[in-house]
Amino acid sequence: MGLCTFLTLPVEIIFHISDQASLHELHLLALTCGTFYHLAMTSRRFWMGASDKDTLPLPTGHTLDTVPVDQIMSLAARSISLSKVMDQEIMIPKRYFPIALAGVDDRIDLLALPGHSWFIARTPDMEWCIRRAERGWEGASCRLGSLVSPIGFKSKVLGGGDVRLTFLGRDTSDLQYRTLHIVNLHFPDERSGPAAPSILDRSSVVLPQRPFDIKIDEGIISCATSNKTRVQILSQSAKVGFLLSFPGLESQSSKEQSQWIISLTLHKQIDKIVIMTAVSAEGDRESGKLHYQFHLANIPPEIVSGSISVERTTSAEITWEERNLDIVDSFTVPEWPSDSVPPLPTQLPNGAVRVSKFQFAEKPDPNAPDDAPRTTHFGSLYYHQNRLLAFETHDIASSRADAYTRSSGGTSMMTGTYWREPGEVVSTAIFDSANMRTRTCRCSPPADIPGMIKYGIEGVNSTHGRLFIKVKREEPLPEVSYVVQY
Repeated sequence: MGLCTFLTLPVEIIFHISDQASLHELHLLALTCGTFYHLAMTSRRFWMGASDKDTLPLPTGHTLDTVPVDQIMSLAARSISLSKVMDQEIMIPKRYFPIALAGVDDRIDLLALPGHSWFIARTPDMEWCIRRAERGWEGASCRLGSLVSPIGFKSKVLGGGDVRLTFLGRDTSDLQYRTLHIVNLHFPDERSGPAAPSILDRSSVVLPQRPFDIKIDEGIISCATSNKTRVQILSQSAKVGFLLSFPGLESQSSKEQSQWIISLTLHKQIDKIVIMTAVSAEGDRESGKLHYQFHLANIPPEIVSGSISVERTTSAEITWEERNLDIVDSFTVPEWPSDSVPPLPTQLPNGAVRVSKFQFAEKPDPNAPDDAPRTTHFGSLYYHQNRLLAFETHDIASSRADAYTRSSGGTSMMTGTYWREPGEVVSTAIFDSANMRTRTCRCSPPADIPGMIKYGIEGVNSTHGRLFIKVKREEPLPEVSYVVQY
């Protein structure tokens, strides 16, 4: 089939053929002729099927659905360029600059905000603000106000430049971290020059107990309690909430706790909560071995309908009722390989909804060397007719590295960070979504930072090719934080 025949195909057929192509392949296709260049610059669908679209360095607050379509091709070119840099034997810094000085700038959170190097800091006058780690942007600052010991900053990209920031503050009555603060922000177009994000609106709610693993979905807040034995769920619009006890967990003592909640997800589509728990079997307590379970529970119907029943207590204008969780099904994650979990079929049961992924327990190989590559196996859970269906889906091979980081979504914390010698290369293992593998990158620190005697890794943003480091200098000089661009 000639090129001219390919060009005469309907656009939807072209999109179908190019589905699962890489950003590099799509970028090359866009450069072949005017027709494909026009599609790349005007059609979002041209890029939607890219196998590695998660590596696009999207502007802060945007998703692939909301970023200006004529900007996607340049973002793809940037992603391709960074991928080539990561393939180098050792990544050499292009530039670096300081972003915080110990004792002057009290930067506390690099990890909470998505996008291109925005962070949260406490200023010398004890105000909390949002700034960007970029030269020339020092004066762009969004003040969050004088907050009382905030903790647990987290964010979610809403699209169109909007970001929801959440954090916990102390309740004035008992000084416990029960107050959830919600701040909706809008980030301007970073191509237009230095400009601070603006606050669209802010609200707060006092919860019965200190929360853990907070999720917000269309006005419904769900979280576990800090002792990881209950679920708190409320509707902001209806101002109705429930404190749901997990069967059997409340009776455990803190010293002998053998099961606890580690995460939960709300699925309004099926009116269910999926709860993941960790279980320490009696014979495994000394070794620290854990088993993991998933539980399917009903969302209280009042949360969905907004109706209010009697016998409720009130907390900061929210009426609360205590109930037991209504669990309808459970699944225990088995060890790999498992005969009880079949491979994902080519056709799922009609009406099945994917609700979670899981990682198989792996049997350690006592004879494997410490630096041996390892393979992790994954599966997916589906909801169907009030049951959980489990299927094996894929595996990821990875090498040993100093740290691991996700491939997108802003800055990630690196594990095993410590003070390193000047010039010491750090290895990072970054998930390659296109090939379902991890790629190991070796980053060299800047060699000419004035006065550096040690350095430590604070975070990495693989999507934008940035490393965040803290530099220790000769006393009495204070430590300095830098951002390093590769």
